[in-house]
Amino acid sequence: MSKLYDELCNKKEAGEELNFNKLTRDKLYELWYVECIPDSAIAELYGVLQKEVKKKRFEFGIKQTECATDNILKHLFKRNP
Repeated sequence: MSKLYDELCNKKEAGEELNFNKLTRDKLYELWYVECIPDSAIAELYGVLQKEVKKKRFEFGIKQTECATDNILKHLFKRNP
C-alpha cells in the first residue's frame, strides 16, 4: 500500500506544486523504503531528475545497506527484549 505516494499524487493532480527542496528525510524514507517507490517515480512526482532523488537519499543516509541493517537490528531486538 502506498498511502503517502497516493496522497502526494492526488495533491499534484489537484494542481499543488510539490517542492523537492522541502522533501524531508522521513517522507523520503517512507516513500522509498516503506512504500517501495523507486527513485524514478519519486523524481517524476517532484519534477526532478532521478539522480537528484538518489543524491538526496544518500545525503539523508537512506541506502539499501543502511535500511537492511536497520531492519535486521529492529527484528533482532524484537525477538530478544
